[in-house]
Amino acid sequence: QRPCLLRFGVSDELAFEKVGLACGGEIAIWVEPLEEARRRFWQRVCEADHSAAMLTVIDGAPGWVGAWLALDEDASAVEAHRIPQAALPTLNAVAAAALRKGQPHLEEIQVGAMSVRVFTDVIWPRPTLVIVGASHIAIALTSLARALGFCVVVVDPRSAFNNVERFFLVRYHQNRFLVQQSIVYDGCDCVAFASARRPFDDYSFACGPTKSAQNLQLFFV
Repeated sequence: QRPCLLRFGVSDELAFEKVGLACGGEIAIWVEPLEEARRRFWQRVCEADHSAAMLTVIDGAPGWVGAWLALDEDASAVEAHRIPQAALPTLNAVAAAALRKGQPHLEEIQVGAMSVRVFTDVIWPRPTLVIVGASHIAIALTSLARALGFCVVVVDPRSAFNNVERFFLVRYHQNRFLVQQSIVYDGCDCVAFASARRPFDDYSFACGPTKSAQNLQLFFV
């Protein structure tokens, strides 16, 4: 029941001849019981579909191994288990840096007179694809995007086309992105225009308050 770091390695010869792998190598696997507080945190993050990070001490003094710190999307500490108060600022800064980069991070750090090895796991919300135009092409694109892990939003003021019967896998069916003949996006990563005709000919495209047009991918299908 105690958390531990397990290692497994295999040579190139053994991997190819006995195991059936293309090459050998070594992996390290962190194994730990699923604490209720940790489960609640990840469940809340997944249900809200926002970013978060969790730092875990995987090597160091016996009393430290398995201690963890959880950060919310604004990099504020929401949970801390078995981490001394004096070490919180240092570990919080390490986890916040990994969260900003959006990548898991393994690092050995100095906390006072003690050296500990920590791993920060980062989760990001699913990317969002906004499809403009509820055409037959958009139906196929929706299925492909969902299979790739995208959250899909279909924008079309025509309720005869943009409805649950035709797009039962999308997150939003309402036309909340249409504002005074402008398609305003905020919180999406890609936009696909699946209609080359009205009612979108006279619509302009604008950015929402938290996004930059330089970071948006536009596609015409």
